[in-house]
Amino acid sequence: MDDIASPIPFVLELPPVEWPTCALPDGMREAAQAIADHAQAPLPLAGFAVVSAVSHIAQRIADAERPTGGAMPSSLFALVLADSGDRKSECFRLAALPIEQAEHKKRQEHRQSCERILNQAHGLKKPDKDAMLASIPSDPRTLFCEGTVEAIARAFINDGMPAMSLSTDEGGQFFGGYSMTSDTKANACGMTRLFDGKGIERNRIGADSGSGFRFGVRFSLFIAAQPVTVREALADPLLRGQGLLPRFLFAAPESIAGSRLINRERLSRKPEHDQRLKDYWRTLTKLEETPWKTDLHESLELLVAKLDDEAQDIWMDYYNHFEKQIHPTGELTCIKAFVSRGGELARRLATIYAVWRHFSDDTPTLLVDGTDMKRACLLVEYSMKEWLRLQGGQRLSEVERDAYALLKFMQKKPERWQCISRSIIAQYGPSSLRDDAERRNAAISELFRRRWLVDNDEGICLTIQS
Repeated sequence: MDDIASPIPFVLELPPVEWPTCALPDGMREAAQAIADHAQAPLPLAGFAVVSAVSHIAQRIADAERPTGGAMPSSLFALVLADSGDRKSECFRLAALPIEQAEHKKRQEHRQSCERILNQAHGLKKPDKDAMLASIPSDPRTLFCEGTVEAIARAFINDGMPAMSLSTDEGGQFFGGYSMTSDTKANACGMTRLFDGKGIERNRIGADSGSGFRFGVRFSLFIAAQPVTVREALADPLLRGQGLLPRFLFAAPESIAGSRLINRERLSRKPEHDQRLKDYWRTLTKLEETPWKTDLHESLELLVAKLDDEAQDIWMDYYNHFEKQIHPTGELTCIKAFVSRGGELARRLATIYAVWRHFSDDTPTLLVDGTDMKRACLLVEYSMKEWLRLQGGQRLSEVERDAYALLKFMQKKPERWQCISRSIIAQYGPSSLRDDAERRNAAISELFRRRWLVDNDEGICLTIQS
């Protein structure tokens, strides 16, 4: 193959961003590592699952302090791209275990109460029956695993809960399915109002439509998605430029599939016996059991996590550093909308860290210190670098992205995939190419065109191994 011309490169991509291990507080950091170990999942996926679980509770305890004074929600939106089989659901299950257990208990009690009232109402005549049925309590659920924008609105307005979260490993359903069609995309962007603390309002026909309004509520969102299912949404100008997406912390870690080998020792290790997780779950339970406070209008009454002087200085340095980089000639001008949100996200994240410390270390006051802010800025910077990396990949066409995915697949294990047949690609190649012969053949043809592949007696072979 020495006489073959050099392959034509793809659009230059930034290298994978290293997860900033020290960007999480003690306890949360150890839990993320433990979850990644037990689930055999990418560490960024486990890390954001932990952050999102803590955010679910912290948002109903404290608001973040605005730079100019006043308060804003500490709620967070997080999006992680992960392939099928990357253990998305297992990561969040372990991260949110005490929350889900508490939710299960509350819903069991709710069902029993409903059954008791229905039995008591049976045989009664109006108006006594109507009065009895009116006493049925609202659904106590606060953590949703699936749902549309409209379902979330109805839950806030009809059920009266002041704080909720949606955590789903089916991100394509939210971004690419029925909840984000062209007819409802504008409504979905209304979730930005929830993020900003402006409440939610819906005007619909029908008794159970979610019509009405709620203010003083909090909403967090954690989405894990296969890249192929959200590709269109991530390229959408409305969602990228000024809408939903810049409000998300983001990660697109490389899959570790193919390296998740097991042995007897690994099989003997159980998450429930891991001291790192037991300590984390203990603190999370303390957070979960903290009662929320509401006013006469059912709006949350929240503490405001003030920044100490060191935290304020660190935040200002961070803000100014990145503000300079979104100048028209700056390095980050192509993700200006995302960088512009960075300062706000750092203050929200630091608040969540402060809440965690307040409960885990029993600190006397709720205060964002310099360490909280430094860690928060590191994680937000990681997120921005991931958004920048995605931006480079989106300059490729679908055929180029498919071809690049196939190339990376073969390069990952050249000793095994240096030469490969079309049938093997259909069986073991990138998931997006396995069941679509037309896309698969187009990707292969693109690699031939770019001189990354040649035909020989052994099959389709890479011209160079890396």
